[in-house]
Amino acid sequence: MSDENAPSGDENGGNNSGWTPPASQEELNRIIAERVSREKAKYADYGDLKAKASKFDELDAASKSDLEKAQQRAAEAERERDSVKAETLRLSVIARHQIPADYHEFVVGSTEEDLEAKAQKVLKLIGSDSPFPKADPSQGAGGGAGKPSTADLFADFAAKKL
Repeated sequence: MSDENAPSGDENGGNNSGWTPPASQEELNRIIAERVSREKAKYADYGDLKAKASKFDELDAASKSDLEKAQQRAAEAERERDSVKAETLRLSVIARHQIPADYHEFVVGSTEEDLEAKAQKVLKLIGSDSPFPKADPSQGAGGGAGKPSTADLFADFAAKKL
């Protein structure tokens, strides 16, 4: 049985790369200093690049915020337009069917067909083809000539009670 972990008798501990350890502390310090200077040379322009990158990020952020603001305004305008269109359609259906103001809240829907169906249903529930009361000819301009006004009737009533 052979020992695989035993030294091979090579002076460099089996290292055949040609590297020899530094003979003195000064030589080691020189090797380290050369290596450090090579690494520093790689990143010599790091400060400039960092400044440029931060300036680019600021400009990019400002540009994006302007774009995002414009997109937000456009989306808000579209939502408002859609809302106004829907309300206009709803009110036109209400006007077409002459639905009284007390029942406007029940006429809801997302399409004209939905609104029409709701309007028909409201009219059916309130029980009249024409939800408005019949015109009273005694009221208004020129109507009811010779009839006393409500104020006159109230004054007469009050005078009788006193």
